[in-house]
Amino acid sequence: MDSYNGLSKVMPITSFCLALSLLGLAGIPPLNGFWSKLVLFSAAVDGGYTWLALAGLVNSAISVAYYLLVIKRMYMDETTLKSIKEPFIFISILLFASAIIVVTGLLPNVLYNISEDITLSFLSNNPV
Repeated sequence: MDSYNGLSKVMPITSFCLALSLLGLAGIPPLNGFWSKLVLFSAAVDGGYTWLALAGLVNSAISVAYYLLVIKRMYMDETTLKSIKEPFIFISILLFASAIIVVTGLLPNVLYNISEDITLSFLSNNPV
């Protein structure tokens, strides 16, 4: 955990992408994890598994606390590391993945509709 201390000072883009990913995992709107959790928890409640949705919410709250601790360490704590050059290809991949996190959060129906079409084609034995 100490290796995250001050990471934003030596690897700012990597830190930003990691923070965005953690917030997405936490289910913070408008990122992709929010919609995933909403669909899962809604399905659990609709299926009569309210206890399971509540367990998921408790687990999510614990996860948020941990993720915020990591983000706090990256941005608020001091580091002993020197500045690190972030390779272009590494940064490009991180930024692309981060863009997907934001875009799928802002436009969830696009991915949902594609996934639904693929699932229905598998279930009906008809290719897309």
